[in-house]
Amino acid sequence: MFQKLVSFTKKVADLSDKPSLNPAELKAQFDAAPDEVRESLNKLIDALQKTETGDSGAKNIGVTNISGLTGTDVQTLLEALANNKVNKAGDILSGPLRFADGSATIVMKQPGKKSFVIHHPAEDKLVITASITADAEDWDWANQYVFTANGVFTAPGGLAKIGKTPAFTWTGTIANNNYVDIVHNLGYKPIVQLDGTTGNIQMNTAHINVNTTRISCYSTGGNSWTGTISFY
Repeated sequence: MFQKLVSFTKKVADLSDKPSLNPAELKAQFDAAPDEVRESLNKLIDALQKTETGDSGAKNIGVTNISGLTGTDVQTLLEALANNKVNKAGDILSGPLRFADGSATIVMKQPGKKSFVIHHPAEDKLVITASITADAEDWDWANQYVFTANGVFTAPGGLAKIGKTPAFTWTGTIANNNYVDIVHNLGYKPIVQLDGTTGNIQMNTAHINVNTTRISCYSTGGNSWTGTISFY
């Protein structure tokens, strides 16, 4: 705890107009106040340099209230900041990362590689694009990938390897001049791929609705179709 120097034990003003002191006593009277100032300042410096838990120099320096942080001294506020900070590497956020600004961006970089940016413009969409050159932020907006709020994804360069894993499959046999209504419950009209019997067989596809697709089999030779139907 810091201590105030409230008064001096010896003051020149306390001397009489004609002090009856010997030279040594008179010098001591004049030196007393400066020595007490020196001692008080040294104690203050020692107190500021303390690192003892609960009584450090920072613990004894007051601060005004800061919104979002708890504490009225520097030590407590520093501990609050340390407990709430996120390290540049290795830390995991336990809650959502929020950007209040409508044009917030996240930039990702790798030395010697093109940079990438995730951008939320002042619209109901999310944009991802790369830089034109390596180690730069000259964003290639002409070739941006766009996710809209209504679920539409736009990729100007096209999408590679789409359909590697089906969202739903059906395996069985469809008799000639017959059909099967397959309920996949995907909520959209999917791309359909048939893998099975080949030959003089015609297979037709019709979406009854966004959750059901009808597959029909027609064969001039009377053959049925057997195989797996994949929905993407």
